[in-house]
Amino acid sequence: MQEMDSWEKGVVGALEEIVPESLNQNFLVAVSGGMDSVALLRILSQNGYSLKVAHVNYQLRGEESDEDEAFCRKLCFDLSIPFFVHKADPELFKAGLSVQAVAREIRYQWFEDLRKQENCQYILTGHHRDDQAETIIMQAFRRKAFKIFSPIAKKNGLVIRPMLGVSRAEIKEWMVQHQFTWREDSSNAEDIYLRNKVRHRVIPELLEIQPSLNAHMEERVGLYQAQFKLLEKYILPQVSEFLNESDGQATIRLDKLKQLFGAEAFAVLAYLLDQWGESHSILTQVLRLMDASTGRKVVGLNGIYFRDRESIVRVPFSQQPTEEIWVPGIQHGSFNGFSFSFREYKLGKDFVPDKSPQILSMDASRVSWPLIIRPWQPGDRMKPLGMEGSRKVSDILTGIKLSAHQRESAFVITSNEKVIFVQGYRIANKIRIRKDTRRILEIRITQEVSA
Repeated sequence: MQEMDSWEKGVVGALEEIVPESLNQNFLVAVSGGMDSVALLRILSQNGYSLKVAHVNYQLRGEESDEDEAFCRKLCFDLSIPFFVHKADPELFKAGLSVQAVAREIRYQWFEDLRKQENCQYILTGHHRDDQAETIIMQAFRRKAFKIFSPIAKKNGLVIRPMLGVSRAEIKEWMVQHQFTWREDSSNAEDIYLRNKVRHRVIPELLEIQPSLNAHMEERVGLYQAQFKLLEKYILPQVSEFLNESDGQATIRLDKLKQLFGAEAFAVLAYLLDQWGESHSILTQVLRLMDASTGRKVVGLNGIYFRDRESIVRVPFSQQPTEEIWVPGIQHGSFNGFSFSFREYKLGKDFVPDKSPQILSMDASRVSWPLIIRPWQPGDRMKPLGMEGSRKVSDILTGIKLSAHQRESAFVITSNEKVIFVQGYRIANKIRIRKDTRRILEIRITQEVSA
C-alpha cells in the first residue's frame, strides 16, 4: 500500500467507516470511463482492495460508446482487475421516456445481478461532493417536498459512495498530477439534461455568490437529514392517526390534522403526497382543501383529492372508471362496484312502475342500443322524468346525497349519446312508460359487496 494523498486517505477512510474490515470484502466498482469512476478504481486498486469492474455500454453514442468500453477494458487489463460489460438494448430508450431514468434503472439492475453472480458484497460508485450539490438543487427544481431530505447517501442498501466527501476539482487535480487518463462523455457538455444545466449554468453562478458552495451544501445535507429525523420521530409515527386506507382509497381525517400546528400539518401532507408520487406543486392546493367546502377537488399526477365533510379523500386514477358498452340481449353487466341485470318483457295490464332508483323501468321501443355506461362529464344534461326542461347532471348530483368522491365518479347511462339515467336519481323523461308502451326494458342495479 503506497503513500496516500490527504483526500485519498479520506476516500479510503470513508470506505472503512462504512464497511469495517473493507480489505476483506469483495467490491463491484461501477466504471463508466469518466474521471470520477476511474479515480475511484485507481485509488482502491493502489490500496489493495479486492475489486471487479462493471461497465454498461448503452450503445447510444455510436463509436464513442464502444471506445468508452474499450478504454475501460484496457484499464482493467492493465490493473489486472476482472472486467464485465453489459450492452444495453437501445430499443429500451423509447421516445417520451427519460433517457437518464431508463439508463439508471438498467445499470443498477444489472449491477445487482452481477454482484450476486460474482459473489461481491457491495457496489461502489464514484459520486462526489459536486454531485451532491447538483442533486439538492435539482430536487428543489422538481419541487418534491421530502426528496430534499434524502440527498445522495453514502450507503444505500449495498451501494456505497465513498467519494462524497471530495470535490470534482480535487479529483481532477489528483488525476492530472498522476497523469492518469479518462474518457469525456460528449453528452455531458450538452445542456439537454437538467443535471447538465445545473452543472454548467446554475452552479457557476452560485459559486460566484458563495465560493464555499460545496462545503455549504454538505452542511445543509446534514441539516436536512437531521430535520427529517425529527419528522420521522415526532410526526410520521402519527400518520396512521390521520389516515384511513381501504380498497385503494385514502381518507385524511381533518379533525386530527387540524390539531397540529400549521407547519406540522403542512409536513404531514407533504409526506403523504410524496408517498403517492405527487408533485410538491399541488401541496398548497391540497392544504386549502382543509378549509374548503364539500365537493371541492384538486387533480394531481396520480389521483384526485376531494373535500368531503370532515375529510380529504384521495381516489387514485387507477380506480377512475372509463366506460362499458352494453348491446341488445345482454343479461348482466358491472361497472364501478355495481352489478346490472337486464330484462325485457311485455307490459301487462297490472303493471305498476317501481319507484326505487335501483329498478329502472322504461319503454323498450324508445331505447336505442347500444347503451353506454360511463362517469358523468361536464356538460352532461338530462330532462328528468316528471320535470319540465333539462338540467345539468352536475346540478342533479349536487342535490342528491352522495359523498364528494362518489359524485366525482358517479355514472350515467346514455342511449344514442343522450343521458337517460343518472346514478341514484331517475330516468329521463324521453324513455318513460306511456299509454302506447308495449314492452318494458327493466334494469336492476345492485351495489357489489367487497369480500
